[in-house]
Amino acid sequence: ILRKVIADQKLQDPANPQWGPEIQDETVKKVVPHMPCGRFGYTVLGQPLEIWRVNQLRPADILNQVSRDELFKWWHFHLESGLQAALDGAAHFKQQLRGTVLVFDLQGFGARHLNSACIRLLISLFGVGQSKFPESLSRLYILNAPTLFSGLWNAVKTVLNERTRKKIIMTNKPMHDDLSQLIKKENMPQFLGGSCPCIIGERTTASGASFQAVKVKARSEHRVPVQTTTGMFFGYEFFTDGGNDIKFGVFYFAPGAYSDGAALDSGEEVVKLEKAGSAGQDTLMDCKEGTYVMVFDNKYSMMTGKELKYCIEKGGDPTSPGVPLESPSGPRGRAIGESVVTGVATPPTTPGHQPGSGF
Repeated sequence: ILRKVIADQKLQDPANPQWGPEIQDETVKKVVPHMPCGRFGYTVLGQPLEIWRVNQLRPADILNQVSRDELFKWWHFHLESGLQAALDGAAHFKQQLRGTVLVFDLQGFGARHLNSACIRLLISLFGVGQSKFPESLSRLYILNAPTLFSGLWNAVKTVLNERTRKKIIMTNKPMHDDLSQLIKKENMPQFLGGSCPCIIGERTTASGASFQAVKVKARSEHRVPVQTTTGMFFGYEFFTDGGNDIKFGVFYFAPGAYSDGAALDSGEEVVKLEKAGSAGQDTLMDCKEGTYVMVFDNKYSMMTGKELKYCIEKGGDPTSPGVPLESPSGPRGRAIGESVVTGVATPPTTPGHQPGSGF
């Protein structure tokens, strides 16, 4: 698999965390832009460091544009290259052979990531990792874990055996002390509090394939009404082309109270209408029955229209496993709540490869 995908190129460069080979296999090349992940050098113990920026993951785009077979081929390459990276790291750093240190940054995790079809596919991928690549994982650090993540975790952990679950450390904070000790400050990505530039995930930021597109003319606004029932969640994401700023806010109207052109001050301001820069996202929990109106306000711009892309997603309680969603796409969403997601066993204190079954 490695020979077909990268030929004789170097897989990783211990001296350059930014290094990545050119992908030559057409199937893998098709999948890679949709996956906001990558290896970013090594830990001080010679373990490959792999980072997933979950806020850039767009499940609807993956399901619509990549087949299951294509995704599984990419996943096998990803796991095979991880094993090679571990061998290279152990040899270069003259360390014991250890598995990958995996970092899931959940900053921006939202309702969009609870796509039920994507969750089932994710569980299948983890199953491949456990059965075909045992002990390839040294540690998994889940950072910025919001309360909303508990629904997905409850589904995924059922496929993980006890040994794998014991390798997982989860926190609602942006960094964990154990992880910070494994990575040199100069090699730590900037979005994790370090000084090293890192573009992992940035290639998916502006794709917006599953988004609605609209032009908001100068001195005008665009409204998007969203009907909800009691207890629903409602998530959204938007961005403007070219980085142009726009005002954004959300207003709530009781059942039957909203009509096109209704005065916004007759509703309840849920998200303050103000300049939001060129992008925004959130997930509103426990909605009331009625109409939530997203407002994109460009009235302050006298000359410049804004090319806007947005998507919404709504459904029942997203912390419940298997909740159906009402649209195939949704928000990047900011983290909600401060509590640590529970149900993860305490990981072993000594890192390294250990015998036995487990991913």
